[in-house]
Amino acid sequence: SVDEKLLTLITGGSAQFTIVGMSAEEYPEIPKIDPEHSFEIENTVLRSMISETLFAVSQDTAFPALTGTLFEGKDGVLYLVSVDGKRLALRKEQVGCKENFRFIVPGKTLSELIKLSSRFVSEREDGSLPVSIGVGSRHILFSCCGFTMVSRLLEGDFIDYTVAIPGKGTTTAVVSTRAFMESISRASIIISEKVKNPIKATFDANGIEVSCETGLGKIDDRISANITGDPVRIGFNDRYMMDALKASGEDEVLLELGSTLSPIKIMPLEGDSFTFLVMPMRLKDDR
Repeated sequence: SVDEKLLTLITGGSAQFTIVGMSAEEYPEIPKIDPEHSFEIENTVLRSMISETLFAVSQDTAFPALTGTLFEGKDGVLYLVSVDGKRLALRKEQVGCKENFRFIVPGKTLSELIKLSSRFVSEREDGSLPVSIGVGSRHILFSCCGFTMVSRLLEGDFIDYTVAIPGKGTTTAVVSTRAFMESISRASIIISEKVKNPIKATFDANGIEVSCETGLGKIDDRISANITGDPVRIGFNDRYMMDALKASGEDEVLLELGSTLSPIKIMPLEGDSFTFLVMPMRLKDDR
């Protein structure tokens, strides 16, 4: 029951709860959106695109535009891009959107959308339900199966991500995603929050040597990989590389490398549905 002071009384057995309420007039209204752009995308595809780019969203509020993911539609292709200054994640799919557009959705909104859309999967065995997306001047609307989510868009200019992605590397490696992740995990045992030394990876004809050295000790490991091109040694943050490998969802990935100080590019063996970049870390013996 609710009284005139908006106190809600809930009773059950011998338990009694009193909750202070507020007037419904004070509840914010759901904004009305006059869509400038609208399109549909399968729920499973949208979930995949978000989950494979969300990890690279920046947590630095000094650059608000980078705390979200860029949605860009060009010639019927939808691109999702996240950048935090140390890594980049790009995912693209043919969705048949007729118009070109560009807007930024907050990372927090996409995190909640992933949780909400998990309910849609149970509606059909294959989860193939269309999600309707409407974009206004300041808001975006996601709708599926009677659920509607409305969010403000982020303002500001997103970086020109096409400039950040390097061309084909001089060294390529085809490696088992699981084997590489397990090797990095072993090498990172001696890395802590206080000791954040880089993982060092040497790519040569014998595979990939993965090593790490801190004040706690030293670890050396080696995994097999199909390497072509010049030998190269590079340092990277263990967590950033692990996030990218995990997001790929592939059994094997293609790594492209340039110099010791060039970004590491991670791609599928076939096609270009995703591109991940991990910035290198300078090694102590780099000159």
